[in-house]
Amino acid sequence: MAGNAEHVRVMFERSDFIRSLGIKLEDVGEGWCEATFVPAEAHRQQHGFIHAGVVYTLADHVAGGAAGTTLPAGKDVITVENKISYLRPAMGESLRCRGVVLRTG
Repeated sequence: MAGNAEHVRVMFERSDFIRSLGIKLEDVGEGWCEATFVPAEAHRQQHGFIHAGVVYTLADHVAGGAAGTTLPAGKDVITVENKISYLRPAMGESLRCRGVVLRTG
């Protein structure tokens, strides 16, 4: 198991908010993390697209998981600042998000 992969698995399991949305960790390795999400009607906004807040949450947690794999054992990550640009509405029966670390720190 690469890096802190087990720590990332625990991070997903223990996050009540992430579990309540139905976000599931699919795989994790050194410097990357991947999760999926199957939206319910309650996750959609007034035009039927998946709510941007849900998309942001998915991206934020996956990014944190990817970053967490690059840290020494016993260390953890927390979001201090984040920016997201939405290129088009999220729609469909499921979303897949993969985060890859470009630079630790």
